Amino acid sequence: MRQDSVRVRRLRAKYRKRMWTVAVIFLIIGFGLGLYLGYNLFGGSFEGVFTRDPVSLDGLQPTASAVPTPEAQPTAVIEFESEQPTATPVVTEAPAATEEAQGDSYTIDLPDPTATPEPTPTPAPVVKAVVPFGDSYTFSTQINADGSARVSNSAGAYETVSFTVSMKKFMRPGDYANKYASLYKLQGTEAGAGFEIILNDYTGSASIVPQNVITVGLESESGKVERGYQLMDAEIAGNYNIAVATNTPKTLYKRYLYSNTGEEMEYLSISCYNNGVVEKILFELEPDIVVTPTPAIVYTTLQNGDKNDAVIELQERLLELDFLEGSADGHFGNKTAEAVRKAQESFGMTATGVADNAFQQKLFEGVH
Repeated sequence: MRQDSVRVRRLRAKYRKRMWTVAVIFLIIGFGLGLYLGYNLFGGSFEGVFTRDPVSLDGLQPTASAVPTPEAQPTAVIEFESEQPTATPVVTEAPAATEEAQGDSYTIDLPDPTATPEPTPTPAPVVKAVVPFGDSYTFSTQINADGSARVSNSAGAYETVSFTVSMKKFMRPGDYANKYASLYKLQGTEAGAGFEIILNDYTGSASIVPQNVITVGLESESGKVERGYQLMDAEIAGNYNIAVATNTPKTLYKRYLYSNTGEEMEYLSISCYNNGVVEKILFELEPDIVVTPTPAIVYTTLQNGDKNDAVIELQERLLELDFLEGSADGHFGNKTAEAVRKAQESFGMTATGVADNAFQQKLFEGVH
């Protein structure tokens, strides 16, 4: 029993010793951790942590510690480049082209035609000819070695080329609408002239582009000129700067902006140079309107004994002119024959009583 008590005391002493050892170890660890944190918090220096400035005893007023006011640092503003929205393309289904265009549906924006470059100011050209619609006209002009127009009479190499031109078609806005409104977005001002051009027997090496050799425009009856757009090889949405081959007909089109309030264009105007002199040929855009005279009426000869509607018409006219009394019954009798003789005498004609064609022409003059 005594031995057990001794053993218990020894175990307790040993346990207390170990507890002190553990406490010391934890104390050392805590002290080291405190040093580490203090070093990092105070900028790597323990100065000011373990030492204090001496306090002045002159006066009991405590010295206010100067706490530096932190300067406001500018806040960096991050700018994001705004992303522009991408337009969503609108896909439209192209309607089937029909012979009779429907003006309310279209699929393609009509490309803007290229404007004709401003010409070099020149003296007023001499009009060489006015060519009826459909007729051909042949003329010559001069070109430089590069195929451009020879606009002056200066020394230097040049060639003379010959063209034959004839008008083929003139289209107003209504014509373009009927043909192309279902395919293109038209403005209602489209108009143009199509003409055939032939380069005659050319053996030179230059590329002959009519746009570079001749000046093509449209002209009103009063002489107002519409320069229009550059020549192209289609009525609409064609190609520009078309070259022509020798003796090969080529149809070109001159588009211009149509105006309902301006002067009507009457001619396709082609100007060219010969020895520095400007010459102009006018081609009628449309055929002349031919007024067909009303055929003269040939009257059937009426005489005593006839009975028909023509006699009624004859009698009504004689009654209207007071050559006949009574009524129109359609029977050519003695009274009608006498009325015819009176009318013939009044007209200075031989009084036969027979209403022939010559008499009826005079009788119905201004009526039929």
